[in-house]
Amino acid sequence: MPRFIRLPALLAGLLTASCTPPPPPDSPPTRAREPAAVPGPDSGRSLSGAPASRPSASPAAVAVSSAPAVAVPAPTVPPIERAIRVAILTDAAEGVLVIRERFEVVDADTAKLLDTLEPAGPLTVRFAPEALRFAGLGRSYSARQIDLRPCAGGPVAVYKSDRPRGYRGHLRLVRRPSGLAVVNLVDIEDYLVGVVSAELLPGFQPAAF
Repeated sequence: MPRFIRLPALLAGLLTASCTPPPPPDSPPTRAREPAAVPGPDSGRSLSGAPASRPSASPAAVAVSSAPAVAVPAPTVPPIERAIRVAILTDAAEGVLVIRERFEVVDADTAKLLDTLEPAGPLTVRFAPEALRFAGLGRSYSARQIDLRPCAGGPVAVYKSDRPRGYRGHLRLVRRPSGLAVVNLVDIEDYLVGVVSAELLPGFQPAAF
């Protein structure tokens, strides 16, 4: 006997099959996330083993890093003037000097050696508007001022009130419009020795020395 399927049941099965959404297409399998790489000693090299290129610094950075360091100069201290100038004669027509050893004649303005002379007793220097004349030696010098420097550093003497007076250091002869000036240039230490011995008498109290 043939089987008959009920119509309502058949229609319900067709509706259920048509309303069910189709299954999604096969998606590619997801890959597990790899852990971050930790830089190691060879991290700066490429796969071939050569050093990996790094980004170059900007021109401004290169200019700043390659600039040489500027040294700040230390403050300069002016030298201490040790020479004391003592006027012996001023506005004189002539002067009588005594130098008992060989001495040099030097231009005081240019430090140029003008002459080297031997001692010959008292030396008379006469003033002239155009030069200083050394009587008895036949020498004259047109420099504005000259230094007489004993070669062995011995004392010099200048006649004052018809008698010679000794000085340490050397002499400078200056030609001025009003006449001859004789100046003693002496180191400050030697000057103090002469001043103390001349102005402090043996009877002074020890505290004065």
